[in-house]
Amino acid sequence: MLRRQKKLAHLREELATIALFDRVHDYATNPDPDDNRAYEFRQIRRSQIMAEIRNLSPSKPEYRNPARIGSAVLLLCAVGYATLHCSSEHTGTCVATVRGALQTSMAFSKHLWQAR
Repeated sequence: MLRRQKKLAHLREELATIALFDRVHDYATNPDPDDNRAYEFRQIRRSQIMAEIRNLSPSKPEYRNPARIGSAVLLLCAVGYATLHCSSEHTGTCVATVRGALQTSMAFSKHLWQAR
């Protein structure tokens, strides 16, 4: 991802440079044929850069799945609680606690999925 961001920044910088040269060309009173050819090459390069940017930019924004993260946190909390506070004589209570936490986690996940 960092490589993609660096590449996008480089391409945008190159676009800005091309735009600067295009402005200079637009303000020229009498551009010679070499300037016109350079302008045409810059337009070709601009279209190539725009195509690269479209390919590198995701169609949808990347996001973290909050349902998975929330479920993992709740499960981790339930297992941590059961590990720290449950002894062998309270096994049934601990199993019920973990089961309740899992059910809450599943309900939370379902709610987040429906909210999207």
